[in-house]
Amino acid sequence: MRRAVFFTVAFWGLIGILFTFSARSEMVITLKNGQQVRLPYTRNDVARIDYTDSSAVAADGIPWVVNSNGHIFRRAGGSWQQLPGLAKDIGIGAGGSAWVIGTDPCPGGFGIYFWNGTNWSRVDGGAARIAVAPDGNPWVVNAFGNIFRRAGSGWQQLPGLAKDIGIGPNGSVWITGTDPVPGGFGIYFWNGSDWSRVDGGGVSISVQ
Repeated sequence: MRRAVFFTVAFWGLIGILFTFSARSEMVITLKNGQQVRLPYTRNDVARIDYTDSSAVAADGIPWVVNSNGHIFRRAGGSWQQLPGLAKDIGIGAGGSAWVIGTDPCPGGFGIYFWNGTNWSRVDGGAARIAVAPDGNPWVVNAFGNIFRRAGSGWQQLPGLAKDIGIGPNGSVWITGTDPVPGGFGIYFWNGSDWSRVDGGGVSISVQ
């Protein structure tokens, strides 16, 4: 008997994505506008999906995928284009800047890279999670929970600790903290000088 499993996730800036896994291991992304795109992978292949939302692309965005083997793909012309390199996590800014956390261990987690148009260029530092602001600068959480944002050619450490981080197309920054609460960990947003707590708990976070 054919069985399907359904669950909902949130892209950066795109809420209500429905994944459908069938007995044939076919995975379909249904976007908010009803358009469907198909992934040539089983449920065990995909580790994370992100997207780019620049003014040069359609309103439904372009998905970028890191699968369970660390391979990086982006949607191009109705098919998937594999990019060089390997990654643990990926973040795309509203302006189209793409950053990844690599698979090369270093102090703080793994290497941090940005897409230069043909390959990934390394910057200093190490991290475990990444999100990208509309100006193209990444914010990261390292393996110790420390939070940093890219400022010029260096990193600025912010107060607090986090498990995950997300940035919306308007620049709003949210994290899941490290304080255990029902549902996971505390949820906070950046108020310009510190993190403000809201009700609820979560494990990972994305921002519309």
